[in-house]
Parts: sequence; C-alpha cells; structure tokens
Amino acid sequence: MAENSYQFKILTPVGVKFNGEILRAEVRTPEGYIALMANNAPLVATAAPHVIYITHLDGRREAGIIDQATIYATRKIAKVFSLDFIWAKDVDVQAAKIAKQKLEARIKELTNHQEISAIELKLQYELLKLRESNHK
Repeated sequence: MAENSYQFKILTPVGVKFNGEILRAEVRTPEGYIALMANNAPLVATAAPHVIYITHLDGRREAGIIDQATIYATRKIAKVFSLDFIWAKDVDVQAAKIAKQKLEARIKELTNHQEISAIELKLQYELLKLRESNHK
C-alpha cells in the first residue's frame, strides 16, 4: 500500500460495489462535503443521496451516485454502507427516466407524509443519476 493511499469500500445490500486503494473520496454529509483520505480523523457520519467523487491512485477522478448511506472511517480505511451505488458513467438513462416518472406518479397518489418522504428520497437518487449521466 502506497504511503498516501487509502483503503475504500462501498457496500450495498446486493454486495460490494467498490473495494480498492484510492487517494481520496469526497462525500457529502449533513454538514457538507468532506474528504476521506489516509490519516484522517476517525468518524461516523450519515449521507443522503448525493454524488461521491473518488480520486484513484493514478490521479483520475471518478463520479458515482450513492443512495442513503452511513460512513465509517478510520486512519487507514473507510467503509460506506449504502442502499445503492452506481458509477455515473454506467447510468442507464432510459431506466432512470422511467423510474423518475413512476416515483413522481406515486407521490401524487400518496397522502401519508412518511411515505411521501421515503419516495422523495428515491426520486432524489434517480434525479442525481440523470443529472450525472449528462457529465459522462
């Protein structure tokens, strides 16, 4: 492991979506974006659906879309436990548009505020996928 590299994992209910050494990961917490990298202070944080930026060892910066998550980080490793994750370059635009339409229709049918909030979070994830797919 290189001196400045950092072990980083993204785990979802369907499996490990990323597991490797990186230079840095930028994730959004309720307080704003933070950079996770080697020797940072340990932390546990939550994250709503957002764009995550991973800087690989070769300096390449790659965007992904992460769903609701919990972040656990130490000086040597970070783990992101997320409901879902997809690289921006891999977004299926047509599928995301269909999901967006279905979620918007579902919101119009609901009256329970808790259910509406849950659907709005899913909609936020689909909107992020569509927005980031334009940056491919």
